[in-house]
Amino acid sequence: VYENRLYFGYGKAQVDSPLKYGPNIADWPKMQPLTDNIILEAASVINDPVTTTDELIPSGETSSYRSNPLRLAEFTLSRKDPEYVGRAKKVALAEKARQLDLFEPTDNPFEKWTWEELYNLIFVQIVEPNLPKEKGVFLLDYPKAVSCLAQDVKNLEQNKNLPCKERWELYCRGIELANCYSEETESKNIKEYFENEGELKDKSALIPHSINNDYWKYFSQIEGNSGFPTCSGTAMGVDRLIMLLCGKKSIDDVLPFPLKSNYENSRNS
Repeated sequence: VYENRLYFGYGKAQVDSPLKYGPNIADWPKMQPLTDNIILEAASVINDPVTTTDELIPSGETSSYRSNPLRLAEFTLSRKDPEYVGRAKKVALAEKARQLDLFEPTDNPFEKWTWEELYNLIFVQIVEPNLPKEKGVFLLDYPKAVSCLAQDVKNLEQNKNLPCKERWELYCRGIELANCYSEETESKNIKEYFENEGELKDKSALIPHSINNDYWKYFSQIEGNSGFPTCSGTAMGVDRLIMLLCGKKSIDDVLPFPLKSNYENSRNS
């Protein structure tokens, strides 16, 4: 039985046969080639005496991570430093932005950016411009770290390396046309979202914003009965759709009151 479950290619290699990974075995992650000079940024410092990763991985779970060193590091180090994974992912994304040669302000280096800000920069500057223009494209499985009131993907077997939200967006000719997600209905998640949004606005908003501290309570009351029904909705940009149907490149060409014209008129007046 053991021999039948293994690929034995010695002397009879089958180079055209695809590899079949066993349960919980992931492909080796892509890694940046090492250079002669390298600058490292530490995402965590652990002073506890740890000799091997086996001391941090419970028995029976080791095989799930052995084939993926990034997942192994995340799992083991997060047990000692719960904030490690978030910091490490932000450092990696900042370096990715530099590799893509994206503009980095000297007075606001990428190290000061949040993970979501770096993600949005790469998405807008790299992903969107390179989407197919000849057909519509649905983008699925948005990272959970991109905050929105969408439910988490329940089947994590397909998204082990990156927890995702039940959300999709429709792009036509490289332009976002519609946004849809399964609405979050759990009161504790809604409360946490509003609190996090409130903290971010207090730090960065030019104009103070208040949050609705009672909104999540409505869902809490419903949970005590039959629960809030599953629902979702799609926000369609009608003006963008008209722009595409008319073959225009700017949304100002189809707006009844173009923003650009109003701005220019205000400057000239």
